[in-house]
Amino acid sequence: MALLVTACGATTPESGSAPPAMPDHPERSAEAKERHSFTTLDAMVTTSPVVVRGTVVKVAPGRSAGESDADRIYFRNVTLQPDEVVKGVAASEPVTFEEEGYEADGTGYVVNGLRWSNVGDQGWYFLDRGEDGVLFPISSYGKFVLRGDMRGPTGHDPAHEGPWIGQPIGRPDTVSAHVRQSGARK
Repeated sequence: MALLVTACGATTPESGSAPPAMPDHPERSAEAKERHSFTTLDAMVTTSPVVVRGTVVKVAPGRSAGESDADRIYFRNVTLQPDEVVKGVAASEPVTFEEEGYEADGTGYVVNGLRWSNVGDQGWYFLDRGEDGVLFPISSYGKFVLRGDMRGPTGHDPAHEGPWIGQPIGRPDTVSAHVRQSGARK
């Protein structure tokens, strides 16, 4: 999701105005074209430069993007402590990625059903890397929460579309085994 905005130029406010406080929860939902669409979990694992199972240890305000303060949107920086790495990063280093976000008025939003990460969430994260090196979920399905407030896959209804169709999403151990097998085939 973030790449769509990052490509427009993620920045820090130059006018000197203070960013709004990061909201506790999203209030709006938006729809956008997916950068990647996946019909299988194997395809998502293969395409994702970074695949990691980890625990969210920090969520903080991130960069912003927009032409003017009124049009500015803000990202959330999510930091994971890796528990297992399938590919793309060192297992001992924390991993930080961006997720959308909130608007200049402080209103939080999600895009394509990609729920916000919360401290304590544990799950699988399928991340892409922007031209600037910043990581972000590869699609709205790029997160599967194993432990947290909202367990299961993110994105739209997983029973009808996306890489989770046919996956035993009620059994996190089975999903984890499939992710590992897909990563081994990369």
